[in-house]
Amino acid sequence: MRFKSSLPVLVSAVLVLAGCGSSVSEDSSAGPELPDVQTEEEANASADAEAEAGQPERNERGNIVKAIGEEGGLTGPDGDPVLTFAVDSITPDVQCTEDYASPPENGHLTAVQLRVATAPGVSAEDLGFLSVSAYDWNFIGADGVTVTNLDTIATYSCLAQGALFPSDTLRPGSQYAGTLLLDLPAPSGTLVYSPSSVYDGSGWEWQF
Repeated sequence: MRFKSSLPVLVSAVLVLAGCGSSVSEDSSAGPELPDVQTEEEANASADAEAEAGQPERNERGNIVKAIGEEGGLTGPDGDPVLTFAVDSITPDVQCTEDYASPPENGHLTAVQLRVATAPGVSAEDLGFLSVSAYDWNFIGADGVTVTNLDTIATYSCLAQGALFPSDTLRPGSQYAGTLLLDLPAPSGTLVYSPSSVYDGSGWEWQF
């Protein structure tokens, strides 16, 4: 099953953007919810603005631009939420804690702090298509060049496994939090999250 874009959905005063083709039976008023990172007024204002435009605002790369802490997600064909996520921080030049840590190959080990929640009504089979791994991220530097090889050996050996975002398959009705390590060529730029399951290649991006 492949995912596609759709209109934004407001879930418990949290803005959820983009879409997917999975089947979801959960009512949209009780979708996957993370701890608040927006006020209700901020979320409603964003929803109203995008409703007027008819679709989420996208940049020249076809991506939805997000702020740190702003929530996004995927919805089913019926408009019900499947997954909610937030990037709470992007920290370059992380200090490794493990004795066997390897030096970064691209230059800057960068920690992306993530929270993810899945809807209780979504099937485990559909969630198998959702990925939150370094393979689904790329970096755009000040020179405009896109770098995709961000999951070097150094990203696996720097921090204790317990601190890293879980690599297991996401389960329905679950919440996850952890650090995704990326090996970037610069300490600032634009990060793009483009899951392979989104068939048009679009995604979300953050400047830092």
